[in-house]
Amino acid sequence: MRGALPIPARAILARFQATDELPSWARYIRSSTWTNTREADNTSVAASSSEPLPRLLGQDLNGQMVGPPKPCSVEDELRQSCPEVSSSACDISSVRGRMWALAQDPQGTHKAQSILAKASDAQLEVLAIELLGHVFEATRCPYANFVLEKCIDSRAPLAARAIAREFIDGSFEAIVQAAKHRSGCRIIKQLLKCCAFSEVNALCDILLHDAKSLCMHRFGNYTMQELLRYGPEHHCSHLMTVLQTEAAAMGADFHAPGVLAVALRRANRDSTKLAHALLQIDGLLGQMGRTPHGQSAVRLVMQVVDSLQGEAARQALCCKAAKHHAVRRK
Repeated sequence: MRGALPIPARAILARFQATDELPSWARYIRSSTWTNTREADNTSVAASSSEPLPRLLGQDLNGQMVGPPKPCSVEDELRQSCPEVSSSACDISSVRGRMWALAQDPQGTHKAQSILAKASDAQLEVLAIELLGHVFEATRCPYANFVLEKCIDSRAPLAARAIAREFIDGSFEAIVQAAKHRSGCRIIKQLLKCCAFSEVNALCDILLHDAKSLCMHRFGNYTMQELLRYGPEHHCSHLMTVLQTEAAAMGADFHAPGVLAVALRRANRDSTKLAHALLQIDGLLGQMGRTPHGQSAVRLVMQVVDSLQGEAARQALCCKAAKHHAVRRK
């Protein structure tokens, strides 16, 4: 009979009719599969009057459509079998209110960092704010500094601003010392990269008061490199002036050439002036070439010189061509 249930389906139907309780795998069979063929297979359906059949057809004994239990999705099954899955991306209850304690712990810091990496933007804001009041301490902590760095993110602008304000409201010496610290320099760099203009501007004002010392410091020079990359233009120009004025000391130092290299890569008028200032000091380029950062700076100086010579040659050629054209016209 056209539209009747196929033989395998009849066998399954018969199995359901022989029991009062459906097997667990029955949830994966759509009720519509049976209800759509109910009229077409009246003989098979009408032959059964036991209770499991109407339940299988999607009706209860009163004729109400109920359908079989809905199958669990793969995600639901994972959440049921693996509780840690449900508490990874959305659940921050395991760390909320404990961020500072976890951040200071050698093992807890890894858990805190993992949660921060998976948290939503709003959750990141909530968790990051828990470190307020401990910013300077976290900067120097060998474990908490990594958590603090992850809290300073463009996804959490309010928290980043609050952390920056805690730095700015602190003492001048504390900020400079943080910029010279092994882990503190990374925190200041992250603030310069992620914070809004007002906070970046205030931090740059403080850092530039001790620009020469920071440029020549083992860790402070990395902070000044970041200032040249993300700082306001007027602050960058101020630092370029300091580099030109102190070219002899900067070039002879072991760490400062790293700042000089970033400054020369800016490829503007200030970088050209800096290249000329370095060239005018006898023997300085040879001395700079003895260190890795110095070698990079020397190559950039030579590129500036080559470009200037090329520009001078181009201008001379244009001038000569113009004179030749004027003679021919006469």
